[in-house]
Amino acid sequence: MSDIRAAFDSFPKRATKTDDLDDIYACTGNRAYLVGSQNGTFPDIGHHVEDEMGGLWAHPIKLLDGFWLRVSDGENGTWLTDAERFENRGIGTVHRYSLDAPAVRVEQRSVVPDDTTGLLVEYEFENESGRELDLNLRFLARSDLLPAWLSDEVGLSDAPDEGDIRDELFVASDRDNPWAVAVGASTDITDIRTGRDLWGPERTAGDGVSGELATSVSLAPDERASVTVSIAGSNSGVEDALDRLSHLQSNATTLVAEKRERYEKLENQASIRSPDEYLDDIYSWVKLNLDMLRRDVPGVGEGFGAGLPTYPWWFGTDGAYTVQGALPMGYHEQAKETLRTLATLSERENGNGRIIHEASTNGAVFNPGNTQETPHFVRAVYDTYRWTGDEQFLEELYPACRKAMRYLFEERDDDTDGRPEGYGIMEVKGLNLELIDSAVYGLDGLRALKRLATAVGDEETASWSHSFASEVESAVEPFFWAEGEEMYRDMVGTPEEMLNHLDDIRWQMEESGNERGLAWCDRIEARAREAIEAGEPDDEAWQFKQWVVTTPLEVGLAPEARATSALNRLESDEFSGEWGLKLSGTGNENFMTISTGVMAVAEAEYGRVDAAIDYLDRMAKTEPLHMPGSISEMLPDFGCAVQAWTAYGFGRVLVEHIAGIRPSAGSQSLMISPTLPDEWNHLTISDISLGKTTAQYHIEQDDESVVLQFEIEDAGWTLDFNLPAVNGRVDSIRIGKRRYQSFDEVKNIELPSGQTTIRVDF
Repeated sequence: MSDIRAAFDSFPKRATKTDDLDDIYACTGNRAYLVGSQNGTFPDIGHHVEDEMGGLWAHPIKLLDGFWLRVSDGENGTWLTDAERFENRGIGTVHRYSLDAPAVRVEQRSVVPDDTTGLLVEYEFENESGRELDLNLRFLARSDLLPAWLSDEVGLSDAPDEGDIRDELFVASDRDNPWAVAVGASTDITDIRTGRDLWGPERTAGDGVSGELATSVSLAPDERASVTVSIAGSNSGVEDALDRLSHLQSNATTLVAEKRERYEKLENQASIRSPDEYLDDIYSWVKLNLDMLRRDVPGVGEGFGAGLPTYPWWFGTDGAYTVQGALPMGYHEQAKETLRTLATLSERENGNGRIIHEASTNGAVFNPGNTQETPHFVRAVYDTYRWTGDEQFLEELYPACRKAMRYLFEERDDDTDGRPEGYGIMEVKGLNLELIDSAVYGLDGLRALKRLATAVGDEETASWSHSFASEVESAVEPFFWAEGEEMYRDMVGTPEEMLNHLDDIRWQMEESGNERGLAWCDRIEARAREAIEAGEPDDEAWQFKQWVVTTPLEVGLAPEARATSALNRLESDEFSGEWGLKLSGTGNENFMTISTGVMAVAEAEYGRVDAAIDYLDRMAKTEPLHMPGSISEMLPDFGCAVQAWTAYGFGRVLVEHIAGIRPSAGSQSLMISPTLPDEWNHLTISDISLGKTTAQYHIEQDDESVVLQFEIEDAGWTLDFNLPAVNGRVDSIRIGKRRYQSFDEVKNIELPSGQTTIRVDF
């Protein structure tokens, strides 16, 4: 057995697919990733860099369009383009082929080792012919060295690639730029050639050049043998690419083993065991998917990219949601990296506190920032400090948070009513007045800033943010509530403003063929004209039923009665469907993991954990449909094959709400307030990262009692404990040998290192 195969087989994760293998997959590392089809082909895909978003990327450049292997016995030959089986193995991917002529089974294992700008591809051949076989192998790689999206804005442009042969290596370099890729094999090369018009089974777009390496393998009946191809690239020249290739070839076994060991730790990090084993497994995959989307580009930034293959770079919205879901899953350093990158790029681009929307891996910014992204960033910074307790991180990013909230209300709130103007999450053309998500996250950001300011001792900012939040609150929740409709509205503006924006909104509806949305616009227009004729010029809340009406519920801003009414309506067919929460209740029948995840968090925020689990289940059941081991950006099976913000709903609902784990690591204090679903009688979470320490959590419940066993490595933490769902049915509470009569007494309890048992009898 090969060392690479041994590493794959010793890692337990496996998600398999045998149909619809023309779907996309991603094989990833933090410095490089490969995108192709599950059948083994490499179609031209994407629009940011048109037809070039697939293949092998080592940002900020692309290396290859793809690679192909032809297997021949001298009489019959086949290109490996029709896999019968695809497996996502977490640390890498596996394609399986069964060939008739020659009669060979081939298993292709691909892995991108950590911290390398390259790829290892191992082909294992098994002779099923019943006779000796001499296999002739032709490995063809097609370079396409080009820069990432928006590179023209930083002075970079593509030029044709030139091919070269260095001993038994194929090397391609860009004619005008120091970009290069090198390819070599683990066996002796019998022939090697290069050419612009040298093609395999597919012709790809771009100005690339091909290199073909020929080698051979002899197999006795039923014997197995393997060949490993190594590929490495550089944006610093040919010699650097060759050095990287040499490192990859010399250390292949160690690099793959190290990645397997790290993934084993990730698998155990914040791992969950509940009565719902399928959900546990999907949670585990979502957790691993976060690692697959780490995007580290030296000199530019690092942190979670949004999704593959379409959005490999950094976003304000995606980053904030992803960080909030990743923190309970144990990704503390990666959360900090993501927010530092956003802060750095935002300061360079804007310099006024505004947080960017989207930046390519070359540092070029596409959109300087939608309104809600600025306070959302502040909330993500607060949550990161809450989970990590990292004082250096707080000191580093606190000035950006203070600047951000001042910018939001001094430059984005022209009428000073506490509801900032501009585009929000939805980016629907015309929906850019005072949006509910911007207003809600603005208030949430003020509350987060107050806590951050208190932590750093900035009394002036703490006082301002606290008092201003009190003023803003009355301008947000009650103003957006639609009495009689039992729902929040999307946007505030005058009737005149609404009329001025309707043409743009209608255009968006027409582009998507949304007849129901167009009819709804007619109702809005009639209401606006009626208000103008009646001499009602003041601000009014307008309802477009976009999914962001969940945001007051998500952050717990809604009073209980309104939350109940709104959540009940959102659960109806008007807003929800088979795959989750629709993007709108006015005809946009698409579903996304973020709309559904936010809905799950909203349900859990009000103790409706069974409904929250239901929304997670709607997402979870899509896992086998596109890229196995992942949930698509657009549910059930399109958009990005793997999407970072999917973690938001899973991490927050399962760890923060159901397990009820809410740390304040800076003060080493912990709130545990569990609410288990009706059908769950136990829950275990292992290796929970809390600041600099680690904890273990196990809870069991029945009709008579709840028993929590909580183990923490380091002493010095204090505990507040509550069971919000017991409704006063408590007979006794015991922590160790001490008894308490009510949860009001279970405050600021000192936790020793080791295990603490909490028992609540009803």
